[in-house]
This record gives sequence, structure tokens and C-alpha cells, in this order.
Amino acid sequence: MGDASVPTRDPFVRRCCRECPIYPVRRGMASQVFLLALLVSLPAVVHARAVTRPARSSQVDCARDSVRPALSTGPWHWENPRPQGNYLNTVFVLAPDDVWAGGAATLMHWDGRDWHLTYSVSMVENPFGVRLIWASDSDHVWAIVDNRLLRWNGDAWVKSGLNPRMVGAGRITVWGTGPDDVWTVSEWEVHHWDGSVWQERTPASWHYGGAALWGTAANDVTAVDGAHAHFHWDGSSWQPIEPTPAPYLGGNGPGEAWFKRILDDHLFRFHDGDWESYLAPTPYVGAVWSDRSYEAWALAGGVPDDSLLHFDGNDWSIVHSGPYRLHGIAGSAPDQVWAVGEKGALVRFDGRFEDRRAGSVVDLNQIFGLSDTDVWAAGKSGTVLRRAPTEWETIQLPTQRTFSAIGGTSADDVWVVGDGGTSFHFDGHSWSNVSSPTPEDLTSVWASSPDDVWAGSWQRPGGYNAFLHWDGAAWSEWTPHPQGTVLGFFGFAPDDVWAVFDGSTWTVYYVAPTAHDVGERLVAIWGNGPRDVWALAENSAVYHWDGERWSAVDFPRMFGCKGLWGRAANDILATCGHSVIHWDGVGWSVAPAPVEQYLTGVWSAGSTFWIVGGGGAVLRYDVPNHQ
Repeated sequence: MGDASVPTRDPFVRRCCRECPIYPVRRGMASQVFLLALLVSLPAVVHARAVTRPARSSQVDCARDSVRPALSTGPWHWENPRPQGNYLNTVFVLAPDDVWAGGAATLMHWDGRDWHLTYSVSMVENPFGVRLIWASDSDHVWAIVDNRLLRWNGDAWVKSGLNPRMVGAGRITVWGTGPDDVWTVSEWEVHHWDGSVWQERTPASWHYGGAALWGTAANDVTAVDGAHAHFHWDGSSWQPIEPTPAPYLGGNGPGEAWFKRILDDHLFRFHDGDWESYLAPTPYVGAVWSDRSYEAWALAGGVPDDSLLHFDGNDWSIVHSGPYRLHGIAGSAPDQVWAVGEKGALVRFDGRFEDRRAGSVVDLNQIFGLSDTDVWAAGKSGTVLRRAPTEWETIQLPTQRTFSAIGGTSADDVWVVGDGGTSFHFDGHSWSNVSSPTPEDLTSVWASSPDDVWAGSWQRPGGYNAFLHWDGAAWSEWTPHPQGTVLGFFGFAPDDVWAVFDGSTWTVYYVAPTAHDVGERLVAIWGNGPRDVWALAENSAVYHWDGERWSAVDFPRMFGCKGLWGRAANDILATCGHSVIHWDGVGWSVAPAPVEQYLTGVWSAGSTFWIVGGGGAVLRYDVPNHQ
């Protein structure tokens, strides 16, 4: 790979803008934690079946607009899926080139060409969640971010002035008719914004727990409290009114509000002074956007796919289904409708349905690279990703087994291993399915040369573990070997290799740190040199080797740790659950990343880190110049 015309430090996002992108707890025997340093040479036999690697496209179709990574002004950048892969639950459309979407750790804006991340995590705050977006125009956008109501003034997000206690962690909604007529209904109170200040306007008999709000004009607003009492604002005061025949479902466009009971087979609306009911094509309808009396859209849950529903003035019908879970829908016109959902799902209707999310969303388990232009990742269902100049290319190998580890020595010597003893090798031209002498799930692989490769497996309770070596011709079992699940390798030379695993016995090369907790196990290892090696535990612990002894180093209380890699003695990252932990040479601390997916692997080259995780997540971190 490695296009000589692309500078090695040229950001992935900028490449995409210059070139038209291609579009279209499982545990072993756990009682102590061990580390193994080993050097062995062995013999072997191979039965390989060649698999042709899909050819890369030499022709790029620029006929339709491409899906590029979301643009960010900070050090974190999404590379897969595109534009980003976090859960989205709300969207608001002002115009074809003015769309807002939000969700887990994401608040972004579409300008007709690119998505821009407008609100990012910092080193001093936790990842955030966007619960709702509403706007009157491009300079007056409102977003509920965690327990804060923020306002976009055309240039930046600013505080709205509404007390965060009024927002709280419970239900809240926002609706209005213009920049000087905005309402919020929370579980506690009702407030109104007149363009200058917020005023409390809670109905006198309000019951805690309300959060339904809709309207058609400044003198036609309805709010519902926790006791399901309904109140109508006539422009000057609230008056009790009869309840609707079903709970409010949505309709945040200029059209009518829609209502539906859970699992009921009818949708309701109030039209021309009467309540009308329409048969719902699916039992579950999650959100509605309405444009006029004869035009409305809705989201419907289904198995295995979600569907988009359309109302034509007479009936509701299913008009589109796709392999995604959708949670929010909005539009600016009948032919300008957007829907958003899990793993960054984006669907646009502009006269035709279009998936505006690109790239694989298969869970990834590990990342490995040879340079910043040749980076690989491996994950579930036989999926391998390779970083190309404008996207992460998906390579589907002929297996549905999960790949747990990837490694190699050059662009024509790459290994992936996984469940059931699966191992594949890439020689620069094609992939070969290489048989291994074990049915156990392989969890780790490391190579110093084409004829010196190590792989290890899980150990099932009461079973055995595999400890394999490749000598250039075949895999063979190395014996004797320690018992336990082999969760990672790292080496500096053929005669200086480390392995981390958990087990109950040890037979050779005992160099491990003392286990602090029963069941604690090491999951990853990385070293800056023979006298500077780190081993990461699964939960809240890390250990350091100084060439003579192992010692525990203070580590944040984190669980589900998986990945460990560094670029210098004072710049190391670990992935733990949804978090990234950073070592700066003095201490370990949480470095919030704009991702809600479970993180599983990390790798670095030069001044760049990549992390991978669930939902096909691949993020790049460009180390600031001052670090």
C-alpha cells in the first residue's frame, strides 16, 4: 500500500477531500497472573488453501457525492465507519445543507458536503450524550447535552441560561415557533424563552414526571405532566384539556402531531376538528415527523431490520427497510428527510433512499500496522480491514469465525488468527487458509520474521491450551508450555519475546508480577525496550518491568481493559471499556475519546495512534505537537 504521492503525515480526512473516496467474559483457568519470556526454535507441516484477495478498484466512481469522515478540529478523528460510528438518536433538518444530528459523544452538523463535529470531549470532562435537538433557524439551535440545555448561536455552542437542575437526568423536550418563542417541558417544570430570558410557566396543578410537548403556533401549545394530565397554552395561560386517545409519538415538523399506544395497531391524529385513526403497518412505531396533513414519516422497529413508514394522506405503509436500528427522524420537506440510528446509521430520502453511512460496522478486536500507511484490523465474521488512502478497505475472508489477533512482519507477511484454531496468511497477493494443530480459539499472534511466528489460545476449564510456533512451513505445538490462556505477545527480537496469560501452573521462565486479586489476568503487553516493558491487566491494574523486576503502577479504576501500545516511553495508551487511558511518563490518567463503542485495540506509528472497537470503530489520534 503506501502511495508515494501521499505524505505520511497527511491526515486521512484531507486525503478524502482531495480524492474522491470509493463509495459504494470469556476466561481461562484463572487463579494467578503470569508473564512468559521465551525463545525456542521448532520444526513443522502446512496444509494451505489459497484464497484470492479481492482486487482494489482502479476506477473511482465520482458520479455521486461521497461519504467522508466527519471533520474534527481536535486531535481525535473518525476513520471508520464514515462519517462516524457512535449511536445517534436525534436529528433536526433545517434545509438540505443544514442538518444537525446527535447521540452518544456526538453533536454534528451537515453543510451539504461534510459532517462537522461541533462539540467534542476534552481532557477534563467525560464523554457526553445528546438527547434532543430543535432549531428555529441556522443561528438558533438548541441541544440537550447530558443535563445541560445548550444554544448554537451560529458560531459556537453556548450556555442557554436554563438552570441545569431544570434539565436534570430525566425526560425533557424542547419545542417552539421561533427564536423568541421556545418551550421546555421537564419532569419538574415548564419554562419559556422569549428571546432574552427564561421564565417559569408551569401549570398550577402540574405533577412531577411530565415530558411531552407539541404545538402548531404560539397560541396553540400542549404539555403533558407525570399524571398524564393535559394542558393547553392559548397565548396567555394554561388550561386543562381532555387527554389524547394515546400517548404523544411525534410530529415535530409543521404538520400534525401523531399518537399511538405501545403495541396498539392504530395511529391517531387530530385533523379538521376530529380524531382519526389509521392502521399501523407494524406493531412498534418509534418516532414521527410530519410535514403536512397528507405527508408524514415514521420509524418502525422490526426483525431483523428497521423500516421507514410513510403516510400519504390515506394510509401508512412500509416504504424502506435496512440493516440498521433507527431512532430519530426529521425533515425540511417531503423529499428532504433524514433518519439516524445505531453505529452511526444515516439514511437520507431526497427522492430516493440513500445510506449515508459507509464502511464496515463489524466489531473489531485488534489493530496492527507496519507503517502509518499500512495499518490492518481484524474482527468478527472473518472480517479484516486495511487502511487505504481514502477509506478502510473491507476484506472478507472465507470464514464466519471471529478473528482475535493480527500481526506480521511486512506487507507480504500478515497473519490473522481466531476461533477454532483458524489462521490465515497474506503473502502480498492472496490470503491462504493455513491449518493449525488445534481446535482451540487462538487469541494472540506475534512474528519476528516469516519463519518465526508465535500464537496462543484460550484454555477452557478442564481443557488444555495451545501454544503454537510457525517455522516458515507449518504450525506445531511447543512443548512443554505453561497452562493458561495466552492473551498477548510482544517481542524485541527472536530471542527476546514476552507473552501474557492467565493460568494455574508455571513450568518455565517465571518472571511475572505477583497477582493482586484472585482471578486477575494480564491481557496485553508492550515494550519500549528490553528494560521498559508494560503489562496491562483486565481490570484496574498495570505492571512495569525495568529489566530486573516487575512492579505495580497506579492505574485508574477501569474494567474491561483490552489493548496496550505506545510510541515512546512517556506516551502510551491503553483501551479499557469505552475509555482510553494515557501514560505521560509520570502517571496514568483517563484521556476521554469521542466514542461510545467498546474499545479493544490500539496501535501507533510516528505521532499517530489508532484505536479500534465495536461497530467497526476505527479512530485516529494525532498527538499534539507539544506532547
